[in-house]
Amino acid sequence: MTLRNISMDELQWGFYADNYELDAMEEYSEFVLSKLKQEQRDIDRKYNERVKNMTPEEARDYGEWLAEDYWKVADTFTQIATGSLLVMVWAFFEVWLDRLGNDIRHHRNLNLRIKDMRGSGLKRVKLYYEKVLGIDLTEDNELWGELQAINKIRNSIVHNDGSPNRNMVDYDKWEEIWSDNNLGNDLDAKTAKKLKEALKDPVIKAHLKRELIEIGDFGPGPRKIVIKPGYIKHCISITKDFLTNLMQRIKPSLTT
Repeated sequence: MTLRNISMDELQWGFYADNYELDAMEEYSEFVLSKLKQEQRDIDRKYNERVKNMTPEEARDYGEWLAEDYWKVADTFTQIATGSLLVMVWAFFEVWLDRLGNDIRHHRNLNLRIKDMRGSGLKRVKLYYEKVLGIDLTEDNELWGELQAINKIRNSIVHNDGSPNRNMVDYDKWEEIWSDNNLGNDLDAKTAKKLKEALKDPVIKAHLKRELIEIGDFGPGPRKIVIKPGYIKHCISITKDFLTNLMQRIKPSLTT
C-alpha cells in the first residue's frame, strides 16, 4: 500500500491552524465566563437598587429570594460552563495528537495505524508514538504530568459527574471522609484538608494550592472537583506549550 507523502510545509501549516483554533477556544472561554460574571454583577446591582426603599425585613426576604438566582449563575451555570470547556479543550488535544501521528505515518510511508495498537485513548496514542514513530511524548516530564492531571479531571467530569475516581484519590479514605461529613453540614477546614490529603496526584494537589480547582462543598453527597475559571486558561496554555515543544522536537526528523 502506497501512502501520500505529507510535506513538512503541510504539517507546519496545520500546526499554525491548530494554534489559531486554540486561541479561538481561549477567546470563547473568556467570553462565556465573562458573561456569567456580568450576570452576577447585574443581580447584585438589582438587589442594591431594589432594597433602597425597603425595610430591613423586606430587604432580607428579597435577598433570600434573589440569592437563588445568584448562586445558580455563580455555581451551577459556571460549573456547567467550565466543565464543558475543559472537555472541549481535551477533545481538541486528543484529536490533534491522533492527526499528527497519522500525518507522520503518511510522511514516513508507514502502514501501521494508531487504531491498530492495543489499548485506548491517550495510552494507545502514547504507545503508537513510542513504538512506531520513535517519539517520546513524555520527554518533557513537567508538561506531560500536567496533561495527565488534566486528563484525570476531565475523566472525572465525563464519567463520574466531577467526583474523583480511584486514579485520583485513595478512594476508601475519600469515601470515609465525606461519609463522616454527610450530615448536611458545611465542609469545615479540617475535613477539606483531609480530602486534599487523600488526593494521589501531586500535580492536582498543586492545582488546588494555586486555586485553579477546589473541592466543592455542596452539602450531603460525594465531594466534587470544582473547576475554577482560571483553570481553563491554564489548560489551554499547557496544551499550546506541549504542541509547540513537540513540533520543535520532531521537526528535524521530518525534514530529512
